[in-house]
Amino acid sequence: MTATFKEFREKSIKGAQLRKSLSDQRILSWRPIEEEVTLVCHKIHKILQEDDKISQDAATDIIDGIRAGCNSVDGKAATRIISSLMHRFMDWRENKASEMTYRMLSSQDDCQLMIPDLTVYVDTVPNINFELLTIEVKKQGNCSNRSLEKGLVKLGKEMQLALNKLIIYKVQKPTVMGLLVEGLKMTAFRMDLEFDGQYRMLEIAQVFLVRDNKCDILLVPTIMQVLTQVKEEIEVTRTNLFKAIKGQGVTTDEKGYMRKSCSSPLVVDADGKGKNKEN
Repeated sequence: MTATFKEFREKSIKGAQLRKSLSDQRILSWRPIEEEVTLVCHKIHKILQEDDKISQDAATDIIDGIRAGCNSVDGKAATRIISSLMHRFMDWRENKASEMTYRMLSSQDDCQLMIPDLTVYVDTVPNINFELLTIEVKKQGNCSNRSLEKGLVKLGKEMQLALNKLIIYKVQKPTVMGLLVEGLKMTAFRMDLEFDGQYRMLEIAQVFLVRDNKCDILLVPTIMQVLTQVKEEIEVTRTNLFKAIKGQGVTTDEKGYMRKSCSSPLVVDADGKGKNKEN
């Protein structure tokens, strides 16, 4: 047994040494969430597990009471997130949100058009939306949703299009965030342009989303950690955007670094005619 434990210890030390330094793409804007978030999630999970017959109204009242006793902003936010998901945990029918189609347009008069599944933008300049976050959602087992491009490729093009707008307006150190949701897996990306023609699309985190299962409440702290990281990156870019529009602070001119993304694939008919596939 001694030899076995010794071998295990040596392998553990070797593995720890290999992982002793974190990649910079993993720690961008890293801010640990409050420990209270984990405690709150465990507490709510325990209550729901112990009483399978609890009603949605009763569970919501209990969560509201827990929120009142929270001392941190993160703890209160966690209870609100769980409250909004209660209809799923309690097997209630989901409310269908109204569908809207948003179109990302290029600011370079090249007729480039992308249709993200969801986006967060700022419209401080007339007729121009500055997208700071784009999201692509694909169902499990189908990463392209019947299109000719995978969701990762489409997300990259959308992020490049959004980043070019910020560069044209000379925003200092512009960055654009992206989320790729494939089934229950969510991956966060960050894109910048520090060098000529090199659009760096870095993966900063990957988490699993909640299912219709009470045990998945314990995933909420990790999800909040990733979304907080994305939110802080967006806020920095938004602040720099407002400064650039007002002519305040330091501006950078990186237009020479910009490149156009390749156009969308074409569906070629039997007669040789091509037709653009909707993004």
